[in-house]
Amino acid sequence: DITGVTLPGTPSVVAGSNGKIAWGFTNSYIDTGDVVILEPVAANPDLYRTPAGPRRLDHVEERLCPKGTACEILSIEESLWGPVIAADRQGRKLAYRWIAHDPVAVNLRGMLDLERAVTTGAALDIAHRLGIPHQNLVVGDA
Repeated sequence: DITGVTLPGTPSVVAGSNGKIAWGFTNSYIDTGDVVILEPVAANPDLYRTPAGPRRLDHVEERLCPKGTACEILSIEESLWGPVIAADRQGRKLAYRWIAHDPVAVNLRGMLDLERAVTTGAALDIAHRLGIPHQNLVVGDA
């Protein structure tokens, strides 16, 4: 039995208790993002340099449909390091690298394990395996 709260779209309890332990997360207020300069390849605006060689930007279209207005298409360029957010003075594209976009930052298995922990020691062991954006964990037991 678990009592607690979750975040919209998240199937696990982010602050709660299973009767043996209680846990919660707080923002860590650390810098978890960087702007990466995408070095272009030979005057092709869709190619940029990576450690593994040239790579093509992915183009993603998101359909935005606010209530009561016509839908709009938002075009996004995606790089290995994240979405393109701007260009610098030399015209190079800038990508935003944020830890929450990293696949290792999303691991629901660890959260499910936390919901089953019965001691703070077990919860702290699980915390080291959690795949979440950087947060502080507070946990206590009886």
